[in-house]
Amino acid sequence: MARICPSCSNPMKLETIHGVGLSVCTACRGIWFEADELRSLLAQDPQAFSDLEHLSGENVAQASQGPSTLVCPDDMTPLEHYHYMYNSPVVLQTCPTCGGFFVAADELTEMETWRAKANRPPDARESVAVTIAEATVEHDQEMHRLHNLSDFFGVLSRYRTGWYGFFP
Repeated sequence: MARICPSCSNPMKLETIHGVGLSVCTACRGIWFEADELRSLLAQDPQAFSDLEHLSGENVAQASQGPSTLVCPDDMTPLEHYHYMYNSPVVLQTCPTCGGFFVAADELTEMETWRAKANRPPDARESVAVTIAEATVEHDQEMHRLHNLSDFFGVLSRYRTGWYGFFP
């Protein structure tokens, strides 16, 4: 039985890309990925995004990030929003039960752009920012260590009865 698109409720058509069967909406061109399908597709061919773009059609504006009103086409569980690659601006909807997720037509290009950005080496400005951040963390750790030593020797100096301050 064909899946029903979680976005527009039209039937989805099964299309095979690099040996992976994907459900593609015939109306809105969204794609339903089962759990780990995108990962296995990209493992077979890192350029698979370009093969998927012909399925998605024209770019359309991304929907707002409110609570998802979409449901899983397999088990009718309400989908949840999450960010692709944890820190990207691309918001996808995933099923908390089966692990599948829905990618709207315009999100494929955004996913590819973000993935390319995440895999490129840092530029000079980013390298300097990382170096400053690492130096700041190291400085803060050293200041914390010195503060702890100061507290320890401060405790010892309060008890002047013996050489170590603890013994009479």
